[in-house]
Amino acid sequence: MTRFHRFFLVLAGWFCILCLPQAHALNTIANGFSWVENLCFDSKGNLFVSENTHGEIWRIYRGETQYAMELMQDDFKSVLGMAYDPENDEIFAVVVRLDGRWRLPHNYLVGFKADYPGMYRIVAELSCAGNGLALHGGHAYITTAGTFLPGQAAVYRINLDTGIVGTFVNGLTHANGLAIDDATRQLYVGELATGKVHVHDLRDGERLHSVQVLQPLHLEWLDDIVLDAGGQRLYGVDFAKGRVVSVDLNARPDDELPISVVLDDGVTNPTAIAWGRGPGFDSCSLYITEGGGITGLEHNRRVLELRSVRCGSP
Repeated sequence: MTRFHRFFLVLAGWFCILCLPQAHALNTIANGFSWVENLCFDSKGNLFVSENTHGEIWRIYRGETQYAMELMQDDFKSVLGMAYDPENDEIFAVVVRLDGRWRLPHNYLVGFKADYPGMYRIVAELSCAGNGLALHGGHAYITTAGTFLPGQAAVYRINLDTGIVGTFVNGLTHANGLAIDDATRQLYVGELATGKVHVHDLRDGERLHSVQVLQPLHLEWLDDIVLDAGGQRLYGVDFAKGRVVSVDLNARPDDELPISVVLDDGVTNPTAIAWGRGPGFDSCSLYITEGGGITGLEHNRRVLELRSVRCGSP
């Protein structure tokens, strides 16, 4: 065996190690859902999740011996993106509600307080169905797939005080997950079908660069994303293949495929991902939701904890 052959055997070995699922414990936090689309923490011991198929919002919290659940909202046809505003202690959600005599669907951003289940306020009405949601500087950022045609997706920006809606970014394709780097004031927008993440300046919406996270030709769908502290690493969920992946954002130039580390591949249609926050939830763990139950007859989708992702070995 020549040095040339040995070099490529070692390189191939390292590549396989990078692509194999890494050892992280996967725990079930809650079960019995049809399609959990999104989640957010309020830092006070509550995890809120959106049951999209049934149009519900649930609160999950740590009891004496196990996690417990409470129904918070059930007035909607569907519930998608969620986010928490710590300044006003308010949970926001992107919803579809059936209104009027003919029960026609309308798209809204709503807000509610955890202390008042069943009560909510309409912040703004959206012209197209929303999806992902992130908050920054008194504004809500919401992705919309638009007409679902390439280049027709966008990101809305809504003033949380006035409810005024504007288009912040356009020309996207199947825009879905959102993440914000507060330190650099950058908005990360994931595209479901292309596997790309576009990075935009929060001041004016200018696209700064893009990163190819997943490979669409291999039927990989990038549903949601989250950043690690410092914005050096991005984590995403692959809805089609049931995987949780990690990407070093400094590893490759723009638009080249970085090496994705697969943290776990045993999740059913993962839809959302977030770092744990608050009492009862580990800040070193990633919390993941499962979807895919379209008809509502399935009740085996879970909320999961992928342990010890950023604080050493499990």
